[in-house]
Amino acid sequence: MPSRWGALGRTRYFPGFLLLRLSAYSRMRFFPLEKLINLHDGYVRRFKIDHLQLLLIQRQGELYLIEARCPHRQHPLDQGTIDNGIIQCALHQYQFAIDDGRLLHFTEEPCRSLQTFGVIYEGNEVGVMLDE
Repeated sequence: MPSRWGALGRTRYFPGFLLLRLSAYSRMRFFPLEKLINLHDGYVRRFKIDHLQLLLIQRQGELYLIEARCPHRQHPLDQGTIDNGIIQCALHQYQFAIDDGRLLHFTEEPCRSLQTFGVIYEGNEVGVMLDE
């Protein structure tokens, strides 16, 4: 029975898929955050892009980009501590995984997970792609 994708398998599907994906990214813009030369283990810095506040973190050679305020009571997370891939809010000791934002520990009512963002490397800078 012949494949519905043609002789080349699924390759006939990908051109349309790529066009669709590229058009989705055409409304996105790269926002540079930091030069690569400035990054090191232990790096933590808050950035504001329009209404969005982000926290760029480097631990064990890995970069993480998360929202900069605790979703519990909006306390700045750069005032908290980071240890073993866990960020702890200084206000109520809520803990979140920095790799995927999931809530690990709460002391009052549970809250949503942290929003995380993909780090984009462009030239000698790192940044984030956001909707315009």
